[in-house]
Amino acid sequence: MFSMNNFETGKNVMVIMKTNTVNTCEKEIRPKMFQYSSGVTLVELLIASALSITILGGMLHLMEGTKITSRLNESLSSIHLTGHYTLDTLRHALKYRGFEGCKRPVSLDPTQESLIDWNEGAEFTSITSSNFPLTNVAQSSLRGHEVDANGVWSPEPNADLVTLRDSVTPSPRPNSDVISVYYVSSDAVPLNTDMTVLSDNLQINDATLTFAQNDQVLIGDCSRSDIFEISNAPGSSLPITLEHADSVNASENLSYLFQTNAELRLAYVDTYYVGDTGRETENGDTVYALYRFRNGSSTEIVEGVENLQLLYGEELATGNVRYLTADDENLNMRVVSRIELGMLIYHQSHITQTDDTRSYALPGETILAPDDALPASTATHLGGRYLRKVFTETIHMLNRS
Repeated sequence: MFSMNNFETGKNVMVIMKTNTVNTCEKEIRPKMFQYSSGVTLVELLIASALSITILGGMLHLMEGTKITSRLNESLSSIHLTGHYTLDTLRHALKYRGFEGCKRPVSLDPTQESLIDWNEGAEFTSITSSNFPLTNVAQSSLRGHEVDANGVWSPEPNADLVTLRDSVTPSPRPNSDVISVYYVSSDAVPLNTDMTVLSDNLQINDATLTFAQNDQVLIGDCSRSDIFEISNAPGSSLPITLEHADSVNASENLSYLFQTNAELRLAYVDTYYVGDTGRETENGDTVYALYRFRNGSSTEIVEGVENLQLLYGEELATGNVRYLTADDENLNMRVVSRIELGMLIYHQSHITQTDDTRSYALPGETILAPDDALPASTATHLGGRYLRKVFTETIHMLNRS
């Protein structure tokens, strides 16, 4: 026993008691601390895992949806660019059908067409060039053709388009239309010196237009005109000399002594059609494009044009307009004042969830989804999971309406 009278001993007892008190408290507290920091249960772990998977799945679904939306928007943007660019290209050519500068085109008033001698006429453009595709631009400023499933053209093409039908690659796609138009450039340069003899070379002092050897050129004033082929390499140094030798022209003589009030313009006969590019989509389907046939060769204009269809609007004496297909035997192309143009445009990537089974109405023709049960003469699209859109426009020709 410790003596309570001893101060030091009492101090020691007090110290021992304090120590024991602390140890007792720690024993009571530690189990509770360990209880609260002992980790998570299996149920809590499963719930946390399920929530994580759900959130991750939602994020992946959102990312996939964003990716699909992005591809859809890209496809739609590409289709609209292709459609509007193609419309602009065809609109420019067709609006200026027969345009020859200030010279009035023959049959400006379609209702007077029956009064015109279409084989002869002092107002007709004289064609001196041996290689120009047309022999009479008044008669043939606008031509259209239907191409059937076997590649047969209706009506039969003129000699210049037989080459396109039989020898040019790519040839026009079956069950799609062909249209050909003559016009001259809206830009012009004036003749710099008067002609004194019909064989005189032509001199210009204006670089607005770039002329090259073998270009087809119209020279004319407001009453007469002549189409010739450039036989020399003109160069770019002013003044520029354009020769019209008989090596590429029927004669070295032009039809008239043109003066400085005459202008020179590039002359075009452009034929537009849909053709096979020879390329394939990522899924192995054909890539089609709009082509322009000019001077014996074809140039790809823009890909993604799957079909081209046209109706020709005749201006009747009553003032009414009737629309006919190119192969209609009642169609008189010389009095056509407007054209209803339609194209089927597609993007060359699989976008939709299922194959396209829709039909698309174009002027004069409905393009159906591919089906083995359909006859071969049916116009069909490629099907597949491609996005498609129809573009249509009625084009009024400035020189015939």
